[in-house]
Amino acid sequence: MQLISLFTVLGTAAVALGQVTGPNTTTGALGDAKEVKNNPVIGETWIATFDSDAVKGTVTAVAHTVGINYTIDVTGLVVDKGPYKYHVHLRAVPESGNCTETGGHLDSFNDKYTAMNIIQLGYIGNRSIVFHDGSGARIACASLKKAETPDDTCN
Repeated sequence: MQLISLFTVLGTAAVALGQVTGPNTTTGALGDAKEVKNNPVIGETWIATFDSDAVKGTVTAVAHTVGINYTIDVTGLVVDKGPYKYHVHLRAVPESGNCTETGGHLDSFNDKYTAMNIIQLGYIGNRSIVFHDGSGARIACASLKKAETPDDTCN
């Protein structure tokens, strides 16, 4: 089969998305991020919806007691173009749809370090998810948008 149809990353499991670091390695310009334990609403959900030629589907981020759980449900990733990586990028996708304009990676990206608390450096609101192919090229991007809750729709 030429397509990867579904893969899921759950919990705060370690996900190798870039360079593997040791316990005494500083990973970003500001050092290592602190573990996020104060997400404002457990279960708060943000969704990035992909509808490009390369990728269709969703990346869903749900606040957990420690960190954020990510679920990736996408199609269109051709096996021989991988391995694929995904990252939270600094800016939302502009109206032009140009993935390059989403800026660099959110420096604290690692499931246990992203946050839904706006005062945290790892806050994912108004940012984007970008998929990279095996060469590192940006092949698809989508803005993270806060999901409506049943309470929001009952007014």
